[in-house]
Amino acid sequence: MGVVYRASQRRPERSVALKVIAPELADDPRFAARFQRESAIAAQLEHPNVIPVYSAGDEDGTLFSSTPLTARASSIATSSRPTS
Repeated sequence: MGVVYRASQRRPERSVALKVIAPELADDPRFAARFQRESAIAAQLEHPNVIPVYSAGDEDGTLFSSTPLTARASSIATSSRPTS
C-alpha cells in the first residue's frame, strides 16, 4: 500500500510517522478520494486504542498521512525531508 518513514514535522516541531501511498494507488481517483475521506474521519477520532491522524493530503500527486511516532515503530525508514 505504501511506505512509512520516520520524519520531522516543522510546526509543531515533532517526530512523526509519515505514510506515503504507492503511486499506482495514488493515481486512482477513487482510491485517492477514499483515502482523503477516511483520513478526515480518522482525524476526528479520539480513543486510547486509535492512533490519531495529524495530517493527510496530496503533495504534487503523492498521497500521505502523518501520525504520532509510536514506540512500536521500529521497522520504519528514515526520511531526511521534513514535513510541514
